[in-house]
Amino acid sequence: MQLFAIVSDINKEGQSESKRSIVMDYLDRQYSHEIVQKYIDFFDQQVNYYHKLGNDPVIADPAIRKINAEKRIIEICGQINEELEHEQKIIVLLYLLDFIQSGYKRTRTELSLVRTASTYLKISEDEFNDAKSFTYEDVNSIVHKDWLLFIRPMNSTSSPGIKQLSIDKLEGQIIVLQIPSADTYVFRYYGSMVLLMNGHRIKPGRSYIWSLGSV
Repeated sequence: MQLFAIVSDINKEGQSESKRSIVMDYLDRQYSHEIVQKYIDFFDQQVNYYHKLGNDPVIADPAIRKINAEKRIIEICGQINEELEHEQKIIVLLYLLDFIQSGYKRTRTELSLVRTASTYLKISEDEFNDAKSFTYEDVNSIVHKDWLLFIRPMNSTSSPGIKQLSIDKLEGQIIVLQIPSADTYVFRYYGSMVLLMNGHRIKPGRSYIWSLGSV
């Protein structure tokens, strides 16, 4: 929640209710209503805290705000490294990338902060870059095509070098990316069908962790 808050606050044009609703969506996928409310309240507190710091005329300069945000991110990543396994850190990265991609107006500063988080979470440059291209819908820039799987309708044209699974009556396509170091799978759906995972509706153009046992 602190990482989300820092990244959200750094871009005044791209935060507000849209960013908050994205955080709510992540929480709703995993927790009960009571726990969701607890964490979203904490997120709001953190955003307000960083917003007040940003209004301080001494540190209002964007460059100084970015430096301070990077320092705080490095501190938080140090705590995360002590508490989370590598797979969980990969999930944090994937959600941060989706967070800034889904915002009203993403900026280079946001991406720079997420890159800083990725570095200090000890995630490889290859996995960061391919995860970024995947999230930014730039599949052609993904270097490791063998990490990809396209799930498409029957009789769809295949893409050279990319695994493909054909599904009858599927509308649109699902693109899956494997993160090998954590054996983690993330997918994004592009289409208009109503698809559910574990009872939650999948929103087109958003990233979802395809974890073991998911239906």
